[in-house]
Amino acid sequence: MTYAPRDDRRGTRTATITDSWTGSTLVVTVAGSLEWDTTSELTTRLKGAEDADSLIVDLSGILWADSALLQALIDLQRHLRRHDTALILRGPLHPVPRRLFELTGTADYFTFDGGWT
Repeated sequence: MTYAPRDDRRGTRTATITDSWTGSTLVVTVAGSLEWDTTSELTTRLKGAEDADSLIVDLSGILWADSALLQALIDLQRHLRRHDTALILRGPLHPVPRRLFELTGTADYFTFDGGWT
């Protein structure tokens, strides 16, 4: 399933969110820009992942993100740990999202596949 909001006249950033199952692993690929108004769709998609053995969130296509993405991932990590579901973030990350993890010191809270730098 793919979610791709359209740009409006104000130049709102957009994200494309695609998900697919590979066995018992849910793979969610995010591309574009994420901020408070586009992160809610990502959060909705990811909350159902407790049925998976693992969830891979591919962040390598994110060009821009704000703290809403980071908050969504932290909340998701807590939620999935209660269900014994592994959360794996896939990189490498572009400079802006990478800097978000660096400035907040949260990179060690997550497992990265493919490197986060």
